[in-house]
Amino acid sequence: LREGPAVGASPAAPQDMQSRKLQPTVVSYSAAISACDKGQQWEMTLLLLDEMGRRHVPPGIVAYNAAVSACDKAQMWAVALALMERMELHQLQPDVITHNGAISACESNQQW
Repeated sequence: LREGPAVGASPAAPQDMQSRKLQPTVVSYSAAISACDKGQQWEMTLLLLDEMGRRHVPPGIVAYNAAVSACDKAQMWAVALALMERMELHQLQPDVITHNGAISACESNQQW
């Protein structure tokens, strides 16, 4: 097996793909955003969502749910709610996972 990046390293999957002349897809971005969620890198999830927009790769529900989850873990309740609004701008309907993440973020910060 090939060794992966060091623990704590910034996820660079989309950039690595570009250097190899591969185009990132919604699946590769969603995987990177999910990895950032698990690595507690909520700011990177937002950067990747923004990059998706710049590259005209429409973010899906999986990417948004991972970003909302990352914001929940970081106690960034306002950002989690803003992401839900942004989903609607992209004609995505927040699902039960999205709502649970946003509710959890608000609950942990006593914002109800």
